[in-house]
Amino acid sequence: MKRLTIVLLALLLSPAQAETYRIVHPDGSVEYTDAPREGAEPVEIGELNTYSAPPPPALSPIASPEEDDPTVKPNIRIVAPADGAELEWSSESVVAKAMVRPRMLPGWRIIFTLDGARVKGDGGAVVELGELGPGEHTLEARVLNSTGRRLARAESVRFSIKQPTRVRERKPLPGQPDNPIRGQHPKMQQYIR
Repeated sequence: MKRLTIVLLALLLSPAQAETYRIVHPDGSVEYTDAPREGAEPVEIGELNTYSAPPPPALSPIASPEEDDPTVKPNIRIVAPADGAELEWSSESVVAKAMVRPRMLPGWRIIFTLDGARVKGDGGAVVELGELGPGEHTLEARVLNSTGRRLARAESVRFSIKQPTRVRERKPLPGQPDNPIRGQHPKMQQYIR
């Protein structure tokens, strides 16, 4: 049964030697068909036009990371935190981001340094700087190839972390009620002494 189906499909799909007929209707419209009808005249169809495309050009091999292509000059820029930014102190980690153009090639990595010390990271464009203390900080970034050679360096970014505001307990004046802050705001309790 399977063979019969395959043979029938092959016969149906093979180019047939069917004739084509042209019929001109009384209104002047022209119809082409493969079924002979009254008033139809056979049409001679020549060989089909075909086009063979030339083979595509050979692709040049991608340079390996070890090869230093002098035409590829990366440009790196630190995009976060912004230069001159004043960040509020929080217990969350500060995140640094860099942008490399035209693009990172395999084997390249980005090294961040914060206040002169290397930041642990996977070599990608985003790294957590950790919980930073109050004060001014300097962030730098550079692109290295697989051999450790510096390919590009970003302009350093200076940003600061603001000192958290401390709420001090006031002693009530004689005849005034106790401090209204105490006991109402649990997060504020850590700042009340």
